[in-house]
Amino acid sequence: MSNLGLLLKKFSIPVLFLITGLGMFYFGIKTDQNAVFNLSSLLLLVAAVLSFLYSWGGLSKNLFVITGAVSGLISLVLLYLSYKSVRDTEVYNSNYKKCKSLAIANLSDLRTIQMEYVKLNKKYASSPEELMNFLKTATVDSIATAGIIPSRKLTTAERDFLYSDNRPIDYNMNLVEAYKLSKSSICPSDLKSFKYDTLKTSLLGSKFIWNKSYNESRIKSGFAKFSADSLFYIPLSGGKEKWKFEIGTALKGREEVPAMRISGKLPYADVQGKKNEFIFVGKLDIPESTPVGSWEDE
Repeated sequence: MSNLGLLLKKFSIPVLFLITGLGMFYFGIKTDQNAVFNLSSLLLLVAAVLSFLYSWGGLSKNLFVITGAVSGLISLVLLYLSYKSVRDTEVYNSNYKKCKSLAIANLSDLRTIQMEYVKLNKKYASSPEELMNFLKTATVDSIATAGIIPSRKLTTAERDFLYSDNRPIDYNMNLVEAYKLSKSSICPSDLKSFKYDTLKTSLLGSKFIWNKSYNESRIKSGFAKFSADSLFYIPLSGGKEKWKFEIGTALKGREEVPAMRISGKLPYADVQGKKNEFIFVGKLDIPESTPVGSWEDE
């Protein structure tokens, strides 16, 4: 028993180094770790061999201490460098995903504003400044309602007033029917207070600032509060890079229709080390009723 205890005492450190080194080397190969990590595991195996030699008496104490200390120190430095490399890659990938998702959101919003612009002007805005001015000053139609639609079917008299046919009355009154009856000479008592009007409201407010579902979606996606100014800058570029605006015309049959592209290069690549990703919405040579984003073609 005393001999067994002595052996355990002598070889516990070498065995620990050996198991750790083998475990790290196996993990590095299986998970495709970088060369720095694999070299660190090999140095731990070297330390294990040195420990065995010293325990057997095949290596002087001074040589063991020097070589072991050097190997251990190099191994620790390499482990730190490997950890830092992995951590830096994780941070880079996280920033890339955040940057791209916010870029898609911004380009989608710019597309919405451009679609409103072309409705009024029959062309797209040619610059960020032009579109910004439109966003801050333009109005759009919005629906204002008061009262409620009665939860009942039309009467025969109401059906005859609204329609020229003898259609069956199978469903409850809808919004259009309620509106027409509220404006008619036979307006029923339960529609006296019903109002349905088209109003002019701020594009900026109705589409973005006051839009509850839009803002909840931004919060859910982890984006900051909506800012009109930030729309025109490529995310995570430090406010230095703006989206590039291009406009033109494309042939749709024999007719020329407005075309546009808003594009930019992200400050990140989809894989670290590659060229930074290029992203855009719209195509100058293809007529599109709604400009398509590059991410929608992926």
